[in-house]
Amino acid sequence: MTNRWRKSLLHPAAHLRGATPDLLAPRDPWAGDEIEMQPGSYDNYVRFSTDRPLIDKAEHDAADADFQRLYRQILDGDSPWGAEAAVVSTLGVGAPIRHDRRPLNEASAPISDQVLAEMSEDQVPDIGVLAPDRVLGPMAEGALPRSMLRLAGAVMGFAPIIRGGVMPVARVIYQKPRPPTSLSSPVRSIARAPVMIWQKSDAGLQPLLPLSPRLRSLFCSARPRVCIPPVEGAVLIGRGTPIEGGGWWLAACLTLPHPPPTDILQRRMMLELHRLRRHDRRLTWEDLLRERAEVVYRTACEWSWLHHEAETRALWAAAAQP
Repeated sequence: MTNRWRKSLLHPAAHLRGATPDLLAPRDPWAGDEIEMQPGSYDNYVRFSTDRPLIDKAEHDAADADFQRLYRQILDGDSPWGAEAAVVSTLGVGAPIRHDRRPLNEASAPISDQVLAEMSEDQVPDIGVLAPDRVLGPMAEGALPRSMLRLAGAVMGFAPIIRGGVMPVARVIYQKPRPPTSLSSPVRSIARAPVMIWQKSDAGLQPLLPLSPRLRSLFCSARPRVCIPPVEGAVLIGRGTPIEGGGWWLAACLTLPHPPPTDILQRRMMLELHRLRRHDRRLTWEDLLRERAEVVYRTACEWSWLHHEAETRALWAAAAQP
């Protein structure tokens, strides 16, 4: 977890390189290639599992296959939430969440969704096709303001979607000639910042998912200096990023009219935590929120689509007006 741009725990399986565009999960059509999972790591299990005695590789692989099956069944609605509990225990990935205690990097200045989306498109030309579904879920159906398309591209710029688990923005700032610090500094800072869903209140923004004490102290003690796009709506989703000299802003900020129930968000992200821990059991909660940011956006958008679709679309349309 110490590498600045570590290899993804979710990069697509090798057979996807020649895959045809079939709909693999008709009940979850917005998930894209993330539906395909790699087998969990037995070596990581041996090195980092706290359970004793250890199971052998054959038992581990059988339990991992069970997890993959149950993961899909839960999201398809064929198995109840929590059905994976026994296999999670067997695999040693069910430990309580652990927070990342490291500080965030400060950005030299905020950077807009448009710049981030253009960086993504430079490296992944079809980002405009895959990003809206992966970020907005069913809310991506139909006409969308251009600002929402830019937002989706900005979010997926920090997802490990290039072969080998590389983020589009990482490729931009590490290619030669290197971009100026005014571009690379905010990109590095945003990449280190975990996504969070925030509810507005008189006291400022309050996180609706767990957050490390260090970050809670940083974000909940002051109002953001800048928020892109302008803040409307009761709920904001974005990556809180500190700015040099004090203050912070929400990068790739999505607005919603109402907060989704916390238990729905929590159970979805815990399932995702178990999925990624199969590859590295040292994974922190903040690592998850960095790696799988689009799942937070999409889960919130799915709930909004079910309960407040018209109000959500009206909010986005109003925010897009000059």
